[in-house]
Amino acid sequence: MTAGTAVRESLEILRANGGNPAGVAPVINNFRRMITEARNRGVRVFLATIPPASSAGRRGAERYLVVPQLNSEIRLLAQAEGVWLVDVFNA
Repeated sequence: MTAGTAVRESLEILRANGGNPAGVAPVINNFRRMITEARNRGVRVFLATIPPASSAGRRGAERYLVVPQLNSEIRLLAQAEGVWLVDVFNA
């Protein structure tokens, strides 16, 4: 699985769950797989949070609600895996 494929799968999981945080776990699992794959290839891993979302637009409300939960899990994953965190949300 490529990084791009995993990210697309992750976004589809969130969409399928209506942006529901219950869809966050599969996203984090995809990130975990990407970290493992990158390490196996000798790549230094940086994990970034998702930027703030607007509540406007077609999917705005669901994205607005799920981003803080997803970012919280991304921060925990970065710490647990010992990878660099780029905090785009708070930049």
